[in-house]
Amino acid sequence: MNTSYRRRGYRKGTTYIEVLIAALVMAISMAAIVRMWYLSYNLSTTSDLKGIAYSIGRRRIEAAREIGFYNIPLSPATTTYYYDKTGGSESTTQQANSDYQATVTVSCDQTTTNTQGQTVVADTGLMTVTVAVSMVGGSTTLYSTSTYLSRAGL
Repeated sequence: MNTSYRRRGYRKGTTYIEVLIAALVMAISMAAIVRMWYLSYNLSTTSDLKGIAYSIGRRRIEAAREIGFYNIPLSPATTTYYYDKTGGSESTTQQANSDYQATVTVSCDQTTTNTQGQTVVADTGLMTVTVAVSMVGGSTTLYSTSTYLSRAGL
């Protein structure tokens, strides 16, 4: 039989180098997919936390507006409220399930003394209400806002 037409050393199948290259390509692809999943998970978790913090902060600002210029207490000037992981279960004392804390600070540029000897806001004063929302035990502020209160909204 004439062997000149047969290729020498030709075998059907894959070599070890081809398998290693394919495994390397698969490993790089899987690493990229896992990294993308991790990044998207962190982004969604962060946006969830900030969304709840925004909701808590806006509720505290609206509560201050609802209380009004004359009824909002000046002392203590700072009050902390605690909330669970959904932004509910408001409490002024920290509970076991408290995840968020909202610190409300009230300040006024002009005060006077009323007939009972108490310090109250002067009619011409401007009150500033500041709300900072963070995780319980955390130092990073997730949401911060402030508003002004004046006599009769003027």
